[in-house]
Amino acid sequence: PAAARSAATRGAQIGSAADFHTTFGLSAICYAGSYPTEEAVGGLTTNFAHDLKMARSSASSAWASADGTKLFRPGSGRLRFFAYAPHSSDTRLGGALNQLAKSEGGEPRIRYTVPAKPEEQLDIMTAVTDCAGDDHAAVGLSFGHALTAVTVKTGTGMLGGEVTKVELTGVYGSGTHVIGSNAWTVSGAV
Repeated sequence: PAAARSAATRGAQIGSAADFHTTFGLSAICYAGSYPTEEAVGGLTTNFAHDLKMARSSASSAWASADGTKLFRPGSGRLRFFAYAPHSSDTRLGGALNQLAKSEGGEPRIRYTVPAKPEEQLDIMTAVTDCAGDDHAAVGLSFGHALTAVTVKTGTGMLGGEVTKVELTGVYGSGTHVIGSNAWTVSGAV
C-alpha cells in the first residue's frame, strides 16, 4: 500500500501547454447525416485533411498548420477530427511512428514500432472530436494516452522484501492503432 500511494507514471496529466508535444498530426473526415457504424467506416477517407503537421511558435501561441495550409469548414454536414502527438516528423521518433496513407482508406490509423532503448520511447497521444460543418469556433482536442512506456524501478521507498524478477509477457514491439479507438492491432514477434 505504501508503494502504491507514491507510485509514479510517465502517463501523468499534462499540467500546461508548455508540457505538451511541440507538434501533432491532424486528419479530418467530412460526412453527412450520422457517423457511419463500425462496419461501414472502411469506406471513409480523410477527405477534409490528412496528416497535417500542426505546430506553434510558443506555448502561448495558437496551433497552426506548419506548411500554412488553411482549413475552411464546408458550411454543412459534420466534421470528425482525428489527431495524434507527436507528429511523425518529430526527430525524436526516428521514424518509429507514421500515419497510414490516405489511399488505404478508413479512419486514420497510426503505426508505431517501439524503439529498443527506453529513453527513446515517447508517449503517443491521440484525440478525436466531432463538430458541425457550419461552425466557426475553434476545434477543441482533448488528448489521452494511446501508448505509454513502462519502466520498473525499485528503491528505499518500497515495502520490505526482495524483488528477484520482473517479467512482462505477451508484449509486441509494433502495432497499428485506429485513432480514437481503445485498442492496437499488434504485429511482429512477441
